[in-house]
Amino acid sequence: MRPMNVIEKRLSKVRQVEKECNKLYSAKCNLALIPLDKPIRHGWYREYVLRDDIARRKDAHVFLEILDACGSSEWGLTKREIEEQWERVTWSKDYWQWPGFRRIGKRAYRRLSVRAKKYFGHYEVRWNPWQGSVRRYHCHVPEYYFIPKYTKAYVTHLQSVDSEIDSKISRLENQLLSDELYPYSWWAANGLTNKFMRKWEIRNERRMTKIALQQYDEECYDRWAYKKVSY
Repeated sequence: MRPMNVIEKRLSKVRQVEKECNKLYSAKCNLALIPLDKPIRHGWYREYVLRDDIARRKDAHVFLEILDACGSSEWGLTKREIEEQWERVTWSKDYWQWPGFRRIGKRAYRRLSVRAKKYFGHYEVRWNPWQGSVRRYHCHVPEYYFIPKYTKAYVTHLQSVDSEIDSKISRLENQLLSDELYPYSWWAANGLTNKFMRKWEIRNERRMTKIALQQYDEECYDRWAYKKVSY
């Protein structure tokens, strides 16, 4: 067996570190949620709803079914921030039909009723011998059938912290951001630069720390859990 070269060794190391990171991310997400005595106002959601005249139609349930399958919501601290995020999602032309309304795959399409399926067309994304034809389904319902609606977002729970998990994640992520491993990491594969990831990590930590300090004096939590509450 021939010895691994430098690139193969780095790729092997990256796979090992990313696998460990995924385990820790999962463990962090599964930490206990602690309910608050009183919900805290925190940002906004934006999503599509049926236009009033469309909602009064006899077949309105069909369009509601389509909206449930294709609609998506965006969260932001301010309405302006949501507007920016709403437009930014169009970077994935294969996934988004228009901001807040996505194309769906074969599995989601099969779950639709016969009447809802009549409003969809499809195209082939790719084909390979293992998966066969991979399709995306797009809706022919006009965009003006739906209108955007803002709803208030509230913090109803806070997630507990495990400092040991946080420390391990930070150590592993720093390894992936190193000049040696970064070119072979998932961040590089998704086009996120080393400089951007470091800056984002610092800003995100500062923001969450600032929010926690403003709301709580004695206890520290690492992440908000949101629940949508209508106007």
